Amino acid sequence: AFAWERLETSEKLETTRQIHLAHYIDVARDASAGLLGSDEPRWIERIRNESTELLSAIQWARSQSELQSAASIVAGLHQYAIWRQWIELAHESDLVLAAAETTLGEHAVLHAISGWGCWMRGDYDEAHRHVAAGRVAERKGAIPTGWLFDVTAHCAFVVGDDDMGLATLEEAI
Repeated sequence: AFAWERLETSEKLETTRQIHLAHYIDVARDASAGLLGSDEPRWIERIRNESTELLSAIQWARSQSELQSAASIVAGLHQYAIWRQWIELAHESDLVLAAAETTLGEHAVLHAISGWGCWMRGDYDEAHRHVAAGRVAERKGAIPTGWLFDVTAHCAFVVGDDDMGLATLEEAI
């Protein structure tokens, strides 16, 4: 508390927050690759340990209208969020999407994360809306993601439409 109070009264608060944000953009970018390799256990532990700081960086970026920075962190953590059911990241994705006035490069991934969050909450119609919006974003040049197919398939399977679920997975391959 003392250190925070001293930082707030100094002229270094803004600089410190920018350094914090830049650090967690790098962490998320590195985690995105690390979660797909032999370092996965180390990255899972690191994200778990630093989840509060990661969310703080996203929230601060949003509060400063630095939506590309917030989107970069959210998108970098999407593998972890979906595999580990980190619903708070889906909520942050929703907030970034709601604030974005233009299509971000990560827009399709954000819709996949938000759609996954809707699926987790049982809101399958909203999940499908996110999938459709994510596919539109891909057609407009957003970074493509296979997770949109995954959200669609999960929604289909959970409501008992195995044919649609299997067809969606086959389309993704």
